[in-house]
Amino acid sequence: MKEVIKSRSNARVKEWLKLRDGKNPTLYLIEGEIMVSYALKLGVVETLITTDLDTPSNLASEVIYISKEVASKLTSYVTSQNVFATIKKESKPLDTSKPLIYLDDVKDPSNLGAIMRSALAFDFGGVIASRRSVNFYNDKVISAAKGAHFILPITSMDENELIEFCKKNTYKLTTTRLNNAQKSTNFAFLLKTMLVVGNEARGVSPSLHKHADATIYIPIKHIDSLNVAIAASILMEKIANQ
Repeated sequence: MKEVIKSRSNARVKEWLKLRDGKNPTLYLIEGEIMVSYALKLGVVETLITTDLDTPSNLASEVIYISKEVASKLTSYVTSQNVFATIKKESKPLDTSKPLIYLDDVKDPSNLGAIMRSALAFDFGGVIASRRSVNFYNDKVISAAKGAHFILPITSMDENELIEFCKKNTYKLTTTRLNNAQKSTNFAFLLKTMLVVGNEARGVSPSLHKHADATIYIPIKHIDSLNVAIAASILMEKIANQ
């Protein structure tokens, strides 16, 4: 008979709950059948956690069975999920043969996750975030990224580190603003573009604009601005398919 964790106060349950803020140095938690299945396919699951007692015990390095009550404690969704997994954080090097994107103090986890998803879709070499941006491994970022964490190189840099990185690797620092810049529709992007998008309220910092090789904006009508994840996705698609 398979052992099932039924107590919400179980030590392992407490460990898994602590993974949700993204601050654990080695592991993070994912949930939901689609994302966990993807992680299993890629072979990145450390511990599989499930309410389904029919799940084979050899499906991952460790398989742990839990009650639905424990699952409802673990989930970050409105509707309780029945399967979870812990994933090891792996440092993947940025691919400096491809375009990159830098997030200047992006605070909304849904935005960061969506940008990661688009960066993977448009074959960017990685996502770099300022150290004041939301944590890459926040549970809402993980949910919005839809598995991009498993493949996409991600790292953090402050402004000075970014500028030095661009110089060393011959990237053109290309910042964005709402107007008074070159139209993105007419702009000739280079392969080694470091696209910079900014904070949801303040945009890209003036100091980064000062160091930019170019500054662009997306022409729009009827409204004054776009959500940062949407704007980033539009520009990444243009860079990828130019």
